[in-house]
Amino acid sequence: FMNCTELKDVDLASVTVGHEAFKGCTGLKNVTALIYSESVFEDCTGLETVVQQYSGVPDYTFRNCTSLRSFEFSICRISDYCDFIGEEAFRGCLNLPEITITDDIRKLRDRAFYGCSSLKHVFMKSLTPPALGKDVFTGTHPSLEIYVAPESVDAYKAAWPSLASRITQ
Repeated sequence: FMNCTELKDVDLASVTVGHEAFKGCTGLKNVTALIYSESVFEDCTGLETVVQQYSGVPDYTFRNCTSLRSFEFSICRISDYCDFIGEEAFRGCLNLPEITITDDIRKLRDRAFYGCSSLKHVFMKSLTPPALGKDVFTGTHPSLEIYVAPESVDAYKAAWPSLASRITQ
């Protein structure tokens, strides 16, 4: 389906979606899928809502999806393969205001949310801070807040010292 500009909605909740399958589908608005390979929806500039049926987000999956406003995990675990938010997974998602990161995410890779200038709220469900790559939140909204459980505030601030002032409960 690469570069299919007329496709509007995709509901593949029980189908795995592979490498670059929908890359450049600029008319695509809504997606429900098991996304387990990189660059699947890269450059889908019209994409607005995504329900991810898998426990992670591979590298470059939503890079330059400038209209993305809503992303949620509705996990149907098929393996423990993807326990990370990948490198540049959401880079350039200019309209994404918030995201909830599930408790089975163990790493936020380099530039995962780089340039997400509307990203103001990140909700971390894990009590243990995931490993943090380089420039993960660079270019996000100046008032970005990272919400964690009250008992985890100190652990997150210690693990993520450059973001300590943004971590709250």
